[in-house]
Amino acid sequence: MLSARGGQTTLYTTAPATFSFQDFLPSSTAILAYVGVGASILGGCDTPNSYDVSLNAGYPGVDPFFTRIGSGYTPLTWMTSCNTPAQFVEVQRIGPSMITPDPAPYYRGGTNVITVIEQPTGTCSGYIEDVRVTLYYYDSLPSVTFDISATTPEEQRRVLMHRWRTETDYPYFSSFQDAAGATDTDRDGHISITATVRDAGGAVLPNFDMLVRVVDPPDPSTYVPTGMSVRGDNPYGTALFTMPVYGETQYSWQQVTTDVNGRISLVYPMSSRVAGDNVQIEASGIYLPYISTAPRCTPALGCYTSGIITNWRRVYIERDRMFRAGTFLTQDAAQSATTLNVEDITPFRSASANNPISAIVIHGSSPSATNPQNYMEAVNVKKASGGKLTLTTGLQHAYQFARARDYPTMLAGDAIGVYASANDVFPTYLDQAIDYYAARSCPSPPACDSLYTDFVTVSEGTVFLFPPVAANPVPFLPFAKTCALLDYCAEVAQRFFDNRSAGNTKAGHQHFIAVTTYSSDPTRQSGTAGITCKDNDQQCGSHTGTIFVFNGEIELAGQAFPNVLREAAAHELAHTFDVNQPAFATPGGTLGHCANMASDPLAGKCLMNTSRTDAEKADGRISFHNNPWTTSEYMRIRARPDPIPQTWQATFLPNP
Repeated sequence: MLSARGGQTTLYTTAPATFSFQDFLPSSTAILAYVGVGASILGGCDTPNSYDVSLNAGYPGVDPFFTRIGSGYTPLTWMTSCNTPAQFVEVQRIGPSMITPDPAPYYRGGTNVITVIEQPTGTCSGYIEDVRVTLYYYDSLPSVTFDISATTPEEQRRVLMHRWRTETDYPYFSSFQDAAGATDTDRDGHISITATVRDAGGAVLPNFDMLVRVVDPPDPSTYVPTGMSVRGDNPYGTALFTMPVYGETQYSWQQVTTDVNGRISLVYPMSSRVAGDNVQIEASGIYLPYISTAPRCTPALGCYTSGIITNWRRVYIERDRMFRAGTFLTQDAAQSATTLNVEDITPFRSASANNPISAIVIHGSSPSATNPQNYMEAVNVKKASGGKLTLTTGLQHAYQFARARDYPTMLAGDAIGVYASANDVFPTYLDQAIDYYAARSCPSPPACDSLYTDFVTVSEGTVFLFPPVAANPVPFLPFAKTCALLDYCAEVAQRFFDNRSAGNTKAGHQHFIAVTTYSSDPTRQSGTAGITCKDNDQQCGSHTGTIFVFNGEIELAGQAFPNVLREAAAHELAHTFDVNQPAFATPGGTLGHCANMASDPLAGKCLMNTSRTDAEKADGRISFHNNPWTTSEYMRIRARPDPIPQTWQATFLPNP
């Protein structure tokens, strides 16, 4: 026979055949990309069988697909007679990626075996002279160091979907988000991704082309049902980088060039839809395939990852507390006036010149005001008689009386309340809710029941500064005996709600007020802890949305105080996301509640379960349900697009 290399040969074999070779990669850092095998073969007739060629067949833990170099090795020449020598011809194939499987079916520093198996695709067998193995590899690949790494503090790896407020009191979590743009419009939902690229010797690589891509790691939250926390579990996927990277290439890689200092500087646009969505940035010098079932980006493969970056939502709570004792003005009071005409002098009846009663006068803007200008001041009442209150000094500002729009016999304007300390207003207890939604006390965030929602109580005015300069200059409400007429209380609340434009709540804000009882009728005082209203809804009429927490109701019901208020706050804040919809429908309205058990067994019933006992409402353990997942409050709260909705969903809308 004639060898494929030239000259005659008598060295050949038939299938099945094996050929061994020692690893000949040039260095321990070389990354094997592909294995090519050329088989020198000859057919015994003009329709010979073909061959399958494998590398280390049966390699443990590897899909056989990755050990098969190729099939269809068919001889291109064949024997025609014993008197006429035929020549072997090499047929070449390159196998699948050796980077993709983990582990790769190749023995580093050891013996590897090529197996040739004949397939009955023709009418005769053939001969195999030898095989030649070609290793395709990368070596001396660059390294990448991301400024956002796995050890970067978790808060620095948060991306706020919207900041909503520009005051320095309410910054972004991360300095990397601050660096993402010149304005909040540019920064919202974006984060700066920076890294340094170095060669194998540690020197920076200027003007060097690298590859970057975005991957979606599994959701770390413990309440996600089994099997649903996987790579690629963001409901709406991930976005690509925009300029200065080039377009998407194979395996979702995008090309970027380092600057003169070997730096990569990009801005990544996170989704603004789902709180808790997370991404990770990968950088490589080679087109590393993407495997959905397991991460493959490791330095051993010349690939480097950033720390995990997570979407967060922020909601500002304007907290107002009703006076425990007070009264409305019945006439306007001019600046410098020393008397106030009021509806009821009872709270101040004991006032005297020697023992004046400390109080606060509050002004609330008209419900139609598009830019409310509320203010307040501290006063001392020295006399109460004949429907008038006499002050020790003149007013610093003017105040107006007003009647309710829908209840013209009832007052709804400026007012005065007894106030010497925080004990003179109905308290709010937002600490447990704020902690729960953001998992602030979690030992290892975010791997616990975080809802990736940052509730922030806006700064409140103080009577010692006039006019009070704060996001909530008047954190008080006029006293009312009852909120049985909920739309009346909603109108009063709207007047003293600063973060609104007329009857519309500003985006990213929620009004939260602590008030008296839900009903003045003792037979109806069943311990209703709170009610949540949206803008212009059927519960509160055509007024801004408000969360009412009925402190007086809870006290009269004899429930544990203040723990019930803490859990009630978390419960009502869940309603702001319109959970368990449709809340209002005929028939089928849920009022936003459920009958499910919590995902945390210690918490018992879901926080939104109407069957929670008084003991459960005060035990300090709260959790939402995750079964069924389609109605889970966890997913509903996280998946609501920013800002929080100010309308109720009219039909059932499954979570994504």
